[in-house]
Amino acid sequence: MNEDYYKILGVDKNADDKAIKKAYRKKALEHHPDKNPDNTEAEEKFKRISEAYEVLSDPQKKAHYDRLGHNAFKSRGNGRNPFGSTNTHGGFDFYTSVFTNGGVNNAPRVNSNIQIAISVDMERIIRGDEIVSDVQRQICCSNCMGRGFTFTNETCSECGGVGKTRSAVANFVFEGICAACKGTGKKTVKCSSCKGRAFSVKTEKIAFKVPPNINPRSIVRLPERGNLVYHQEKPFVGDLGVVIDFPKVQGGVSLKDGNIYTSIRVPIDSAIGGANIKVDILGCKEFEFALDPNKRTGESYKIDGAGVSDKHNAFVKVFIDLPKKKISSQDKEKLAELMREVYGEPVTNFKPAT
Repeated sequence: MNEDYYKILGVDKNADDKAIKKAYRKKALEHHPDKNPDNTEAEEKFKRISEAYEVLSDPQKKAHYDRLGHNAFKSRGNGRNPFGSTNTHGGFDFYTSVFTNGGVNNAPRVNSNIQIAISVDMERIIRGDEIVSDVQRQICCSNCMGRGFTFTNETCSECGGVGKTRSAVANFVFEGICAACKGTGKKTVKCSSCKGRAFSVKTEKIAFKVPPNINPRSIVRLPERGNLVYHQEKPFVGDLGVVIDFPKVQGGVSLKDGNIYTSIRVPIDSAIGGANIKVDILGCKEFEFALDPNKRTGESYKIDGAGVSDKHNAFVKVFIDLPKKKISSQDKEKLAELMREVYGEPVTNFKPAT
């Protein structure tokens, strides 16, 4: 008895195209033969999942299936399945069309580009450390060019060598590329080199410098460090994209476009005296600048060339602290008298700040 296509994909009959495609992608990835080598049960499930998706993703076929069930796709005379073929490669065609771009014959089942994520501390960005990491690359088989099968000189028995199949549903005739021979009209066999897996996985170590002006979640692109695939029967190596993640704020420090931002608190005597002060940035960078007695508390200082590189800057917001130690009444009076001489009588009437 044929299993219900909706149950195979795990969707209800009111599911829209987006939900059907999402369910197919999830189940196809789970049961794909590349992830389950030599597992006949997984291969059979993958074929049923692909068969269900071909029908439910096509508005005409879906309408016929909803009305007649599996009887809708028994063509007159041969009783073939919706793929127009009983060959096991049919499911791979649909997997390729959903998960990759391009035609079945030219597009590999793997993406040429790779993207990985690496988390680092902010200090490593400021120091300009070299980042080292492992990356897994997929290398498509050179014998079958990433297809998992090769063509023979024998005529395809499914389509009789014409490369196309036809199936009739009620008064409609559906024509498509033969899933068994990929439209070539030739019989296919499992690749003897890769045993049908299409590609191998190779772990490599990468090392690169992080650009000084990088921001959290930015991508560093490394050309030709991605997967090796075949396009139009020619080898092609994609790029590796490395997402560099580091804290937006760490130890009171933040980075943006290579500039360093932080804030400090200084005693009032250092501010008034215009002292030269040093600022330690996470123990990996230090710079020095002079305080300006005329600047108010909370104002920023720009230190040229003190950013992640000498082409970037540091911005320090300086807050002025009043004396924390307990002082005598006489010393308080001396300070008050000095402030009156400089600023005049203290202001006692205020309005809300705007």
